[in-house]
Amino acid sequence: MLKFERQKKLTKRNSEKMIYMLAKHSNHYNDFNLNTDQDVVRAFKRNKIDFSQLVEDCRDPSINVPFFENQIGSTVHTTGVKVERVNFKTGMVKPIIDGDGTYSEASYWSSFELAMESLDRCIAKTSYPEFLNSTIQLITSIESYINRQVEFWNETHSEDQLIDSRSSKVSIEDKIEKWVPKMSHGHRIDKSQKYWEEFKAIKNIRDNEAIHVKSQFNSITSANFLKRIHQLQGAILLLIKLHICFGERIPRIIIRAYFSPPVELIKTE
Repeated sequence: MLKFERQKKLTKRNSEKMIYMLAKHSNHYNDFNLNTDQDVVRAFKRNKIDFSQLVEDCRDPSINVPFFENQIGSTVHTTGVKVERVNFKTGMVKPIIDGDGTYSEASYWSSFELAMESLDRCIAKTSYPEFLNSTIQLITSIESYINRQVEFWNETHSEDQLIDSRSSKVSIEDKIEKWVPKMSHGHRIDKSQKYWEEFKAIKNIRDNEAIHVKSQFNSITSANFLKRIHQLQGAILLLIKLHICFGERIPRIIIRAYFSPPVELIKTE
């Protein structure tokens, strides 16, 4: 019998790249002006942390990166308080909740967390339905992130609204191709890269196997199943690239997911 198992450790190179990305781009909000990899190394040195040893230690995914890894998730629970959120791009204040309850810092972030929970269950149980659940939430996360930027744009561009409605439907591909450069001062997603093809493959699976089901039977070889799990990384990298286009900090779970140890097929007795 074959089953999935995630490798225990990152490669040394991926551990190093993960630390650089967490330091330069994650939502730790420590203003160290880290623009280059060498800036990151120097920041750790100033704090008396040996960077080479840190890279080795962080090959273990359970080890957190000091200073640059915000452990807070997307959902906040409140008791008897009023919460408002300030859009730092527009200066507008929006009421979120008043009293007991829960709220999410960002819907795309919550969807991403759900995607990774489904992926963990998929791997643990070798479950294709859980994989399909993961594709739904991951593509939803990407769509939600773009729509978040559209909302910001429309709040400050009353004469140049970006509209996606039932009567004027715009695909996620067109939003990435046409709207993202417009909203991000010309920054573009490089569609010649592998991650774009992997994103399209995952979206196709989401569309045709998870949302608009065309067959009553799900069947897939173990090798193709594993290939599809690995293609999720491309969609995750697209979400990272979108954050970078807009100059926004990235929730650490997204970076961690991209640099997670690879999944492999193992034979059991």
